[in-house]
Amino acid sequence: MASSKGISVPYGGVVIAEIENAKQRKRELHRNKVIVPIIEQIERRRLDYLNLVHSPGFQDIRAFTLKGWNPKVYYTYMLPLDGDLSKNPSKDIQQKIRKARKLDIHSTRQFDPEIMWDLTVQTYAKQGRNPPFSEGHLKSLLNLIKEKGIGEMWVAKTSSGEIAAAEVFVWDAKMAHGWTAASAQEHLSTGAVPLLLQEIFLELKEQNHPLVNLMSGNTTQLSSFISGFNPHLVPYYGVEYAGLKYNIAWRLKSGLTAITSGSGTIPR
Repeated sequence: MASSKGISVPYGGVVIAEIENAKQRKRELHRNKVIVPIIEQIERRRLDYLNLVHSPGFQDIRAFTLKGWNPKVYYTYMLPLDGDLSKNPSKDIQQKIRKARKLDIHSTRQFDPEIMWDLTVQTYAKQGRNPPFSEGHLKSLLNLIKEKGIGEMWVAKTSSGEIAAAEVFVWDAKMAHGWTAASAQEHLSTGAVPLLLQEIFLELKEQNHPLVNLMSGNTTQLSSFISGFNPHLVPYYGVEYAGLKYNIAWRLKSGLTAITSGSGTIPR
């Protein structure tokens, strides 16, 4: 079994350099020339299961689906950083931001992997889970981001200097991307997170980033929060390859689930 998604990113998949100023037919032929050999190589390896989740910019998955791969649809939120950003948030988000300011919570740049790890552990602990990656892995990635100058970390602090929340954003030539975030349980009700995000958006705008990819479109709780900043909901696509062994195992599992739930017979 394999997946193109990394531990700290929601997608990976195929990356193709597009031909500039080419007509549609030429672009499609170029993509197929790259993708078809990849598909053939994967199928020759006889993997039991493979899940490829492509980035939002990769939308044409027909080369996969025509070969029998199953399509998957995911969602992200994109926030344009133009116009008056203060008018974007919903009334609920604006109210939380005002509350944070009344409590003298403020945001600042502070690139500190130790803080990010501590808050990450707290965030997963709220869900009764451990982080799905090691402390060393997270810190090495953060150090790489800092070393390459491709991102920044911001924190929200209380009036007494406690860290209430932290966000890491990375960027490329096209846009900024929300990479990882965490917060302290005891400060969740202060409005620190909405305030931190709004002030990050303003900074990213000052840095001339035209757009920010906020992700969070595939989780109900995160979606309900992020949508309060009035971003655009954008689909991105994945494909799923299932070999014979996986299909047999899936059918057996589905059949056992149907029997134990009393819903009837094994599906054929």
